[in-house]
Amino acid sequence: MINSILEMIKTVPEGQELSGYIYLLDSASSSIIWYDNITDCSQVEEDDITWLIFKYENPDYGSSILVVQKSNVSKLDLSYVTKTKY
Repeated sequence: MINSILEMIKTVPEGQELSGYIYLLDSASSSIIWYDNITDCSQVEEDDITWLIFKYENPDYGSSILVVQKSNVSKLDLSYVTKTKY
């Protein structure tokens, strides 16, 4: 999963950004999170838990990081979208 996301980040077409939905499982239902301008992704193992780390540009706060437990991610739906001016 990480390699395909990193490949998408490397091949972002001119004038576009990588954005998408991250579907998370929680105790009662699922949550959907939308992120703009994903710039990096990595995976870290700690105490038998795998964490996914997404770096992205937040229009209100600048560079931001999302950390989620990999087992809680049910689906990633990423695509290239036209870059928006903030």
